[in-house]
Amino acid sequence: MVKDICIRKTAVDPEKVEQATNGNIPEDDNFKCFTKCLLEMLQAIRGDQYNSDGLIRMIKVLLPTDLGTRAITAIQQCNNAGDGLENICDVTYSIVVCFYKTDPEFLSLIL
Repeated sequence: MVKDICIRKTAVDPEKVEQATNGNIPEDDNFKCFTKCLLEMLQAIRGDQYNSDGLIRMIKVLLPTDLGTRAITAIQQCNNAGDGLENICDVTYSIVVCFYKTDPEFLSLIL
């Protein structure tokens, strides 16, 4: 599972990942880099840049149409959430926070 791979790669506390699915998104460096890993695995990171098109392609493959449509809406609404941030972990964290604010169910599907 993608989540487990990213937990191991980033040394994030698994409890923090679990809490994030309930809206308690920790502002923790390991968790921020966990979000980068997660989005990388979902084809949303190219180089050190966020690529929403890659994520949308993966969503279309992974989710049924009704959930996929909602997820794509959240992705599009959050496309610029990381603008102005330099660190890719901060960028992906901001995008994930936006995903939660836009559609909490979508975040729980990818975490």
